[in-house]
Amino acid sequence: MPGFQIANGTSFAYFNTTNDLRDGAFHHVVATLNRSATNGGHLYVDGMAKITFNPTVIPGSLSNAAPVRIGVHPQPGLNGWYKGVIDEVTIYRRALSDSEIITLSNSGLPGGPLLQTNSEITALYSAGSAGKCKTDTDGDGLSDLQEAFLGTNPNNPDSDGDGLTEGDEVFTYHTNPKNPDTDGDGLSDREEVRVYHTNPNVPETDGDGLTDKEELTILIDASNPGLGHLDPLDPDTGNTGVPDGQKDGDHDSLSNLAERRQYGSDPSVAHSLNPAPGGPDDGEYLFAARGVSGESPGSCTCPWQATLHITNLGSALLQFSISHKNQDGTPNPQAGAGKTYDLYFVNSIEAAFYPEQRWKWRRIYSGIKCDSNGDATFTLKQPDPSLGYFVILEAGDDDLDGLSNGYECWFTYLNSAGQWQPTCVNNPNSDGDRASGDGLWDGWEVEYGLNPMDKTTPNGSNDDPDNDGNKNWQEHDNYFSVPLGSFDPLKNPNNPNTPNRPVVSMSPSPEYPFWGTNSFTITRNGGSAADYSQPLFVYYSIRWQPPLPYGLHVGSGAEHHPIRRP
Repeated sequence: MPGFQIANGTSFAYFNTTNDLRDGAFHHVVATLNRSATNGGHLYVDGMAKITFNPTVIPGSLSNAAPVRIGVHPQPGLNGWYKGVIDEVTIYRRALSDSEIITLSNSGLPGGPLLQTNSEITALYSAGSAGKCKTDTDGDGLSDLQEAFLGTNPNNPDSDGDGLTEGDEVFTYHTNPKNPDTDGDGLSDREEVRVYHTNPNVPETDGDGLTDKEELTILIDASNPGLGHLDPLDPDTGNTGVPDGQKDGDHDSLSNLAERRQYGSDPSVAHSLNPAPGGPDDGEYLFAARGVSGESPGSCTCPWQATLHITNLGSALLQFSISHKNQDGTPNPQAGAGKTYDLYFVNSIEAAFYPEQRWKWRRIYSGIKCDSNGDATFTLKQPDPSLGYFVILEAGDDDLDGLSNGYECWFTYLNSAGQWQPTCVNNPNSDGDRASGDGLWDGWEVEYGLNPMDKTTPNGSNDDPDNDGNKNWQEHDNYFSVPLGSFDPLKNPNNPNTPNRPVVSMSPSPEYPFWGTNSFTITRNGGSAADYSQPLFVYYSIRWQPPLPYGLHVGSGAEHHPIRRP
């Protein structure tokens, strides 16, 4: 809104019109002042008088050495700069009349004709010839001066080549005239405003989690391509009650958003990660079961496999189904009859795909038993919205080493050759670190912090890493017999002042006996030199029970508290 301020150093008066001139065009604005008259102040816009004001409210002389400011706050240091372009500024020695102002406005010139025809009128200041800021060489709606300020090309009406003139981008669509895709969603600004009518300044116009470009490339139903693609203007295409980002158009148990953001798979192609004929779909490929009974050591191959299907039921609930099939994809229900599995979860993409990160996986649900048809179905609360990886591991222990078959195939350890390798399913002493006797069983080594795939120091049977006088094989044997001494290879009970690893133990709590074994007390002891400054995290899993008529619903907490030990 045009305004005019009078100040004398101690007080000021400000007068303004109500005209909003933010339309991208130049306007002729004039202020006239006769300080001896109560109606001596006038403001004009495009030749028309808009307000009359009383300049006598600020009496006395206004002579001072301060600069004349136009379009900026009079107080130094305040960033009250006018956000626009001011051109053809002229200051006259007397107040112009209404007719003179109309003449100036209609001429489109800064006052040259008026000065030439009225010799008594002289200008104290004139910005110079007309068109200084109005020149628009490329005719794009921005003056050359504006283009210089923005950094666009004054000789090219579409500097970024997106199909929109720079004037339209700045004044109509408020997009960046130097970026053909202002919001970075993969659609040009012109495509958004002229073709799809989406918002060029927002990557996802309808707020469903998918960008406008993604929605235009994802099929509503991959089994029926004729239905077309998702609508970037509708967060729930087809009014199904499920947001487009959470839909599963290719029926692979993965949401559109998860496939785009997490897994890098194609939400319109169910077998995009493994296109081999008869192979698993994307959900099966990512969440395939490992560690089925009978797999060979190391390679963990088997003529059949269990598959985990995950369905988003809404309301933060996930339904899990286990089925069995041969490697060629044909069903083999008898292979899983009566099998028991554990469900593991991780929310790290590195841990999902890199063996050396597998230690981050946590068991969240144990003892899932399949029926006589090799099937099992259960329901859990979603651990982390739209984020997470799951795997089921067979819970049997063929070699009785304390690690489940699935655990031995899934988790890896750095061997003496510097390679990440799983332990053996049918050998309780995978690294052969004890030639005689029963060896150091893999489960014991894992439980007490030794490496079951490395028999070099300090993991060998004859090593004594805690310097308590008991070799690892002795501590191992004490664990599996009547304890006659220490059985923890990293804790010295005879010297509590040495920095030992704190040992955590749990016992039933007497405070709430009606809770039975579900209530327990946690203690830890590592000697006086142990580090107790770190918080103690206790992980636990929920034991699976046969499903209720409509599926078992495990309460919140089960999925948030994974178990540490196998």
